[in-house]
Amino acid sequence: MAVDIQSALIGTIHALLSLLLISLNIVVFVVLHRTQEFKTLTYLIIKHMIFGCTVQLCSLFFGAVMTIFNTNFNGTLEKLLGACLQSGWFLYISASLALAVERSLIFLMTNRSTRTHCISYVLLFLSWLLAGSYFVVLNLPGFGFTYFQSKGAFSWFYDSREETSQLLSLVEICVDFTMLAGILILYVVTVVRIISRKHSLAPSSSTKAELRVLLVSVVSFCYEGTYLLWFFWGFVMITDQAYISVIATTLWIVECGFLSAVTIVLNSSVREKVVDMWWKKKTKVTPIVSFSR
Repeated sequence: MAVDIQSALIGTIHALLSLLLISLNIVVFVVLHRTQEFKTLTYLIIKHMIFGCTVQLCSLFFGAVMTIFNTNFNGTLEKLLGACLQSGWFLYISASLALAVERSLIFLMTNRSTRTHCISYVLLFLSWLLAGSYFVVLNLPGFGFTYFQSKGAFSWFYDSREETSQLLSLVEICVDFTMLAGILILYVVTVVRIISRKHSLAPSSSTKAELRVLLVSVVSFCYEGTYLLWFFWGFVMITDQAYISVIATTLWIVECGFLSAVTIVLNSSVREKVVDMWWKKKTKVTPIVSFSR
C-alpha cells in the first residue's frame, strides 16, 4: 500500500471537503424535515435530491481515502461504492427533472389539482426506480463503476476493462443530457411565462417563496450542466488525464453540496432556520444545581 505525497494531499482535500458538505446537507435536510413551513411537495422533492447528494458524497469520501492510500482495499467494496455513487447521482438528476416539472406546474397552471401533484409523485417514484435499477445493474458481473483507472486513482468512472460498462457510459450520456435538455426547456418556458405575467403576479409572500425556490433550481441546474460537460469532455481542454480526473472529482464533490449551499444563500427562510438551529446549539445553557450545606 504505497502512499505518495501528491495522492495523500489530493485525497485529504477531497475527504475533508466531502465531510464538510455531508454535514451541510444533513443540516439543511433536518431543517426542511422539522419545519412545518417546508412540509410541501416542493421541499419533499428537494429533500430527495439532498439525500441523493449525500449518498454520492459518502462514496466520494471513501474514494478520497482510496486516493490517500493508493488502494481500493477490496474489489467488491469498490464495486458497491461505485454503484451507490451512480444510483445517488441518478436519484438526484431525476428528482431535478421532477422539481423542474413541479416548478413549471406552479407558474404555468392557474388551477392546480390533485392530478398535478400526482405527476410530481409519479416522477419522484420513477427517480427511485431509475436509481435502484442502476444500483442493481452496476453490481452485476461485467458491469462496474470503479475508482482505479489507467489514468490513476483520482476519479470514479465506468470500468474501462468491461465492454458492457463502456456501453452503459454511452447510455448515461443520453439519459443525463436528455434530462438536462428537458429541465432547460421547462425552466426557459417558466421564466418567459413569469416575465410575461410579472404585472399580474400578486406580490404575496407565497409568490416570493415560489420564486426563491425557482431561482435556487435554475442556479443549481446551471452548475449541473457545467459539471457534466467537464465530466464527459474535459479531456478536450486538458491533455493530462490525472488533472482531468482530479478536477472532475472536485467538481463532483462541490456539485453534491451545491444545492444545499445555494438554498441557504438564496432562500432567506431556510437560512434563518439554519442559523437559529446552529445558534441554539451554541447558546444552550446547562443548568447548574447548587447544594446548600
